[in-house]
Amino acid sequence: MAVTWKRISVILYCIIILGGTSLACKTLLSKPEEGEGVSVLINADEGGSITSADERLTLEIPAGALDEDTEIGITVVSTADIPEQVIGIEGIGTVYKLEPSGLEFSKPIFVNFTLGTESLVSEDSMRGVFVSTMIIVNEDGDVQALDELEIRYLFDDELPLLSGEIDHFSWIVEIDGTLDVAIKEQQRRKELLERFISQVRVGYQLKNSPDSYEVQRITPTATGKAFVFGDRELLSSPEVVDRNHYIERNSLYICVEEVGLGTYGVNVVAEKAYRRNGQVVLREPVRVNVQGVVECWIPPTRTPFPTETLTPLPTHSPTLPPPPTRTGTPTMTFTPTATATATGTATPTATATPTFRVAMTYAHTQPGVESEVYLHVWGAPGTEVEAQLTGPHVISEPFQTGVIDETGMLTITWRIGLFGTYVSFGMVGEEDFQISITVQ
Repeated sequence: MAVTWKRISVILYCIIILGGTSLACKTLLSKPEEGEGVSVLINADEGGSITSADERLTLEIPAGALDEDTEIGITVVSTADIPEQVIGIEGIGTVYKLEPSGLEFSKPIFVNFTLGTESLVSEDSMRGVFVSTMIIVNEDGDVQALDELEIRYLFDDELPLLSGEIDHFSWIVEIDGTLDVAIKEQQRRKELLERFISQVRVGYQLKNSPDSYEVQRITPTATGKAFVFGDRELLSSPEVVDRNHYIERNSLYICVEEVGLGTYGVNVVAEKAYRRNGQVVLREPVRVNVQGVVECWIPPTRTPFPTETLTPLPTHSPTLPPPPTRTGTPTMTFTPTATATATGTATPTATATPTFRVAMTYAHTQPGVESEVYLHVWGAPGTEVEAQLTGPHVISEPFQTGVIDETGMLTITWRIGLFGTYVSFGMVGEEDFQISITVQ
C-alpha cells in the first residue's frame, strides 16, 4: 500500500493533538489542502477500498473487478486546477480525480460520498436533505450519471450519505442540489398501536434558479416496529417542482404491537437535469430516502393488550310486568336479565348500521412447520381492502390488498411460522379496522 507523504503528515498531526481537542483534528481532516491525494494498492483477487483525503469519498472495489493488482488513487482537485471538461457545468462542488484515468472495471464498483452540513434541512419541525448528486466527467467532456444513485438520511445519523456505482475512472464531481426533501419529525416515543401522521414536503432551495425537477414517485416507507398505515403512494402522476411549486402530502404510520425501534419516512424519485453553460446535457433519476426514528413502547401504567373484565349478571331476576298479548299473535315469554329493577320506559337508541365486518381464523397447514392466518371481510361487492399483518413471524408479504367479490366476501391469507398474537389492521373502503388473533 502506498500513501502520499502529505497524507501521512496529516494523520500523524492528528495523533499528536489527540490529547488536546478532537474537534481540531476533525476539522483538519475534513478540509485538506486542495490537490492532496491518496493512493492504495488494491489486490485484484481480494478487492479493497480507498478513502479520499477529506474523508468524504470512499470507493469500494469488489473482488474480481480488477484484472490485476492496481494502485488506485484519489486526488482532491484544487479550484485552480479544475479541468476545462468540468468548467461550465452548473452547481459544481468538490471535484475528485480518480486514477488511473480511463481504468475500466470488470464489474461495477461502489461509491459512497458523505454530504456536508450545508445539505441538511432543519426548519421548525421539518428535517431532511438538500439533494446534492455526483456525476462522472470523461476526458472527452462527456457527462455520465452514477448508476443506482441514492441519497439516504436517517435522523440519528450525523450527515446524509450518497451512494452509487461506476464502471470506469475519470473525474467525479459533486453537484450542489436545489431540491429538498423533508418530513415532519415526530415525538420519538409512541405507544404500541398508536397511529401518527408525518407531513412530507418536496420543495425547492434556490428561488432564483431556473432549475427544475420532475418528481416521479413519493412513497411512504417504514421499517422495524413501525408500518405504513395509509396510502402506499402519495403522488398519482409526475409533477414538476421548481421555484414556484412545492409538493406537500401527509403520510400515516403506526407502531405495531411489539416494543422496539422503527423508522418512518419517505422515498422520493426525481429526475435531475444537469446543465453546462445553460444547456441540458443529461437527465437522470435520483432516489432520496429520508427517515425519522420512533421508539414503540408501553407506558409503565399500561399493558400491551388490556382486556375488559365483565361483571357477572346477578342470579335473580327483577319483577317486570308481562308483555302485552295481541290477538292472533302467539304469546311470547320474556325472561329479563337486567341487573336492576326497571323504573321507567326505555327509549330506543338509533345505531348506525356497519358497512363491513371482519373476522380472523387460522389453520395449521403444516403442523410444526407453518400455519396460515385468514382475514375474512364482509361488505359491499367491489369495495377495496388494504390489510397488513404483524406478529412474531409473518412469512408472506405483510401488506396485501383485495376486492370484496360479488358474494360480499373477501378472504386474505398469510403464512406464519410461529405461535403468538397476530394483529391485522388496514382499510375497508374509506373506513379503517384493527383485529387480532392468538395462534396456539
